[in-house]
Amino acid sequence: MSADFISLLKKVPMRLYQLFMLLVFWTAEAQTTAILDAENKQAIPYATVVFKKEGKPVDGFYTSENGILELPSSEYDTAEISSLGYENKSVARHDIKAQLYLKPKAIELAEVIVSSAKDTLIGEYNFKKAKSQPIGTGHQLAVFIDNPAGRDVPLKALWLKLAKIKYTTVVRIYLCERKDYVQEYIEAGGETGSYESYIPAEALTAQNIITELKPENGNDAKIDLAKYELVLPKDGAFIVMEIIGHYNTLNQNVVKPAVKDITAIEVHKAVNDNYCQRLGITNLFWVNTNRWLRNDYEYMGSKPPRNTFVTPTMGVVIGI
Repeated sequence: MSADFISLLKKVPMRLYQLFMLLVFWTAEAQTTAILDAENKQAIPYATVVFKKEGKPVDGFYTSENGILELPSSEYDTAEISSLGYENKSVARHDIKAQLYLKPKAIELAEVIVSSAKDTLIGEYNFKKAKSQPIGTGHQLAVFIDNPAGRDVPLKALWLKLAKIKYTTVVRIYLCERKDYVQEYIEAGGETGSYESYIPAEALTAQNIITELKPENGNDAKIDLAKYELVLPKDGAFIVMEIIGHYNTLNQNVVKPAVKDITAIEVHKAVNDNYCQRLGITNLFWVNTNRWLRNDYEYMGSKPPRNTFVTPTMGVVIGI
């Protein structure tokens, strides 16, 4: 650095100098990043990115259809990136580059069964509507589907009933194993209690299955899954629907739609405790909704209101 340049810097007012340096560092830090496959360098659409500060989630977003993510202005020190079929990746803020890579993960999938038998609808589809439930961006619904065949069978379609849909709604579909566990809790008096429950566990799906629910297709949504060669295990599985976003007629992401405009699914009176939820992209834990509510009302010794225990109206078509 020349003596003349140093002399010039000394004449610059300190506030202007600080502003100049702030702009330099701001432009040096990446403002967007692309999430790519480490092997084929292709974009990973709708990958999940959760931003954390000191280990606690502070923000979360999905990448675009082209794998692009605009980095938030919120304070965070780490970004955790995940997508079906890939190993999770944690990146410190100062290490975020214009391109980040996820390594494909080996998932042992059940062998596809070729069946000439007729299609059979099973699950929670043919029930009378009790009420509706909004499904906002980041919301994940999981319904456990028992397999009546007692053997692995091809899973061909997902059927669900919507209560309303204004915007095209992009969703991700996948299957999960069932995890049985004992939920412990602390009562108001300090005593501990517990109850048996179950939630989704490891994903059984390697493919990133993305589809769209469109207003013009009406409220009876029938999603063809045959081309993905999915298998419903003999012991059953959770079918999960994750809401990626709402898009208007110009294909623009409606980040914060009015509550009345959020897509809603029909729910009906629950006959068991097979319904689980994750509410929001930064919520890292599944909750067995009805089992949790039942325990609360049992503990309080009060009668639950009508239609407290509900399940989304959705089923699957299998080949038996």
